[in-house]
Amino acid sequence: MSKTILMKIIIIFMIMLAVVAHSYFKVIERRSAIKSIINFGLMNINCCISEDSEDLDLLAQGYLTKTIKMDKYLFSDLFIEDISRSYYGTYLNDNLSVLLLIDGNRIDIFDCSMNKWIAPEFFVEDIDGVDVYFSAANSIAAGYDANDTLVEKSISELGISEKEKEAFVLRKLNEIIGKYTKDDLYSVGVALKTKIKSQLFNPLDDLTVIAVSSEARVMNYSILGIKSKRLTNYAIVGYTIQK
Repeated sequence: MSKTILMKIIIIFMIMLAVVAHSYFKVIERRSAIKSIINFGLMNINCCISEDSEDLDLLAQGYLTKTIKMDKYLFSDLFIEDISRSYYGTYLNDNLSVLLLIDGNRIDIFDCSMNKWIAPEFFVEDIDGVDVYFSAANSIAAGYDANDTLVEKSISELGISEKEKEAFVLRKLNEIIGKYTKDDLYSVGVALKTKIKSQLFNPLDDLTVIAVSSEARVMNYSILGIKSKRLTNYAIVGYTIQK
């Protein structure tokens, strides 16, 4: 092989490498921008909370005793409004999967494809035939006794460690997130890590909102004799507010 041909091959290879690198960094840049947009949208939760005395209506809906009022409908409206006005508004409106609002023992779920809040889920476990509700952010558990009276206890009184409770909380959240993130690559969906290291959110700390977005992409391996495959990148973005 002559030096001229070798040089041409090297130049072509370098050009291809530069194109791939440029495309890769553009994708990384876009993902970072999208996560920032979502995060700012989640911060609207600060505008939807007001202090109040214990609200029996909230308690009846499944919340543990609390001293705040929260308007989830206002939050979803503000979130979607901010997202829609952003540079990637159309893209995000098409690719947001779900919003989770985690407070106490309750998980409110906004299904983005349906554009509405659906039935909530709870951190609840059957213990000796009794439904016991756990709070994500503290060590309090609650359930109804034989007289149908709400009783609150510490998890230690139930023989449950803090580590076991945290594992249960994350398992429940991952169960919900998994429903919205199953595909050919993620057979059970993506999940929050066992130990969340993000400085912006941790559902084990306090009231937390989480958004899941997706980005479909096609991996084309035809040059290797393998069929193209549609895969999806998922982004889990969250924000925790200290009440």
